[in-house]
Amino acid sequence: MEALIHKVALVRLELDPHSAGVSPGDPVLLLCEADEVVSAYVSLPSRLPFGLGKRRRRRLGVLDMQSSRMLVPALERQAPLRVRVVEIEFPHLNRNRLNTVYISVWGNPSDLIPRENPMARIFSRSRINDPMPSPSTSARLGS
Repeated sequence: MEALIHKVALVRLELDPHSAGVSPGDPVLLLCEADEVVSAYVSLPSRLPFGLGKRRRRRLGVLDMQSSRMLVPALERQAPLRVRVVEIEFPHLNRNRLNTVYISVWGNPSDLIPRENPMARIFSRSRINDPMPSPSTSARLGS
């Protein structure tokens, strides 16, 4: 595995990372949604006492369009990606006074190449490789 994206900020955060308990090193799940938008989801523990209940998946935010377009081929192939939270900037540390979450994406670089025609023809059809038509079929064709 190689670093595909070292550090990218999520554009629209839908979850406060501090109150949700998101921390650096937490795994992130990327899902491709409509119009090639890639959303980042985190798995949060249950809020019931003694750890009872299931973990729930919550949408953390959305990747920018450039990163989304780059990752769509890998997500369509269901390639194994390792995505983690790298850094969290809280509003009092930020110039724009907003929460910022950065993630990194690791995987195989060959998974980022979009699929073309799987069986593209190398050579075009030619008369050299075609069998010669018999005189009876050429008379029917009007030659």
